[in-house]
Amino acid sequence: MRVAHFALRVVLRLVWRVRVMGLDRLPPGPCILCPNHLGWTDALLVLQALPPTPPVAVVAESAGVLRDPLRLWLARTFPIMVPLDRRKPAEALRRMHAALAQGYALILFPEGIAGTTEGSLLPLQPGAAHLSVHTGLPLVPVGLTGTHELWLRRPLTIRIGLPLYPGTALTPSPSPKGRGERAADLTPDPSPTKRGEDSSQEGSRRSLSAREQTAALTAALTAALGDLLPGDTARPRYKPLARWLTGLF
Repeated sequence: MRVAHFALRVVLRLVWRVRVMGLDRLPPGPCILCPNHLGWTDALLVLQALPPTPPVAVVAESAGVLRDPLRLWLARTFPIMVPLDRRKPAEALRRMHAALAQGYALILFPEGIAGTTEGSLLPLQPGAAHLSVHTGLPLVPVGLTGTHELWLRRPLTIRIGLPLYPGTALTPSPSPKGRGERAADLTPDPSPTKRGEDSSQEGSRRSLSAREQTAALTAALTAALGDLLPGDTARPRYKPLARWLTGLF
């Protein structure tokens, strides 16, 4: 797999001008990487940017992998795909849990489908946050710029954000000003203390339910991804080639 990882990195960086920012923000060990989704290169781009350890698996729809022979060959040659069947969500979650328990990091696109506009996000689905809450592993926002429309030597940028941890405190630690504070602001306020309660309980915070943690974590992830997606103004010089590369898969 190390050879395949190196080959993928070489090929992608020959075809496009790839820039990676924030690798030092990756937590050690398994995590759930959450990129925005714009095109067919997204998973490959994130894979080549990451260090070879821990191993990384990609959550992908089974129907999409079976759509053409090339995708099927890639899935069989590099068995790093966690198949997702939207009709069987419980089975998909079980497989994702199993991959994380085996020490894999997961690439999971929280929008669910590919977007159509650079620099903007579709509403995030709660699956990534739900998985984080139930495994205790952090979400890592990953902003991808340039992958919606492709051409040779196109600048593609990967921005890795600070990890977001499940629980009542969603702010990464240590928390720099800016993105971390914004995530913290999205944490639901604790219930106010009732009158007449024992003084030892005054100021105590209630534990958030799994559903509340999932909602808060999804909101924090939305904010963090938004911070990682500046506008993209690059334009192709040769549009027919750009259309071919963009629609390759």
